[in-house]
Amino acid sequence: MTDSQRLEISGHNFQQLITSVVEKDALVTFKVTGKSMFPNIINGDRLTLAPYQGQEPEVGDVVALANLSKNTISVHRIIKKKAELFLIKGDNVFKSDGVFSQKSIIGYICEIKRGKKKININKLKNKRIVFLSKIRFFCLSKPLFLFNLIK
Repeated sequence: MTDSQRLEISGHNFQQLITSVVEKDALVTFKVTGKSMFPNIINGDRLTLAPYQGQEPEVGDVVALANLSKNTISVHRIIKKKAELFLIKGDNVFKSDGVFSQKSIIGYICEIKRGKKKININKLKNKRIVFLSKIRFFCLSKPLFLFNLIK
């Protein structure tokens, strides 16, 4: 693909495009920026987002959320599930995104490409990675309010 064939879009338009594609039960691939999921997902990785299509999100899933206040999409991990609520945060940050219902989740990451290499998504859903992400949150932040919401 040449530069003239690439569509660069960000902000609110990116959010709307991604959401619309996934709502039509299609996959969408985009390049990620940021460090909040380092070292599991790094700046420049290409992620493929898929709809849940009747499946339930699980602890360990890396999901996309629309951040309406910032007009961005956040790609972070589900670290706790209680009933129909999900606690979501980045692997490399101490603060969570918050507690969300499934309606707030656009889809899940089903593929990661780093250059020409495919990253095994199943390795990124293992219990150790989820545990380390929880430790960063529960030991190093003030999660009592959020934790009480999802007991």
